[in-house]
Amino acid sequence: MKRCGAVAILVLTGATVMEARQLAICLDIKAIVSEKTLKVFRDGMTALAPSLGSKITFDCGPANGSTPVYVLLSDRPAEANALGAALVVNGRVTPNIVLYCEAIRQYLPSDLDLFVGRAMARVLGHELIHYLKQSIDHDSHGTFAAYLHPARLMAAPSRAD
Repeated sequence: MKRCGAVAILVLTGATVMEARQLAICLDIKAIVSEKTLKVFRDGMTALAPSLGSKITFDCGPANGSTPVYVLLSDRPAEANALGAALVVNGRVTPNIVLYCEAIRQYLPSDLDLFVGRAMARVLGHELIHYLKQSIDHDSHGTFAAYLHPARLMAAPSRAD
């Protein structure tokens, strides 16, 4: 087991157009998350990337013009029952995101690595949309809905995302 963690508040504002870009996901692991869960999470993010209009790597080294996105994995209690949050500074959604791993585990009906990893990927996908759109708005359905049902969080990524 690895530890993973972070803190952030979701208060978003802005435009509606997502900008396609290459994102380098930089993980700060402070929560207890198994290697298998992390692999499912990484694979899930790679699968969700096209629906975000982005390419995703987990290489945080300087290079290749990627935009770094700092993701903290935390076992701390979530803010206002959130599963994840993007930090907002001066009205701009920053590429600083927290996933509340324990809240995600507790929200799901199963704590199998497969389901927790998929859920973590979908929650991060949701927060990345806030960052890419610079928006607090949500869709009525899909990965960018305000409420994500546990079954949707545990489902395999698809082009419908």
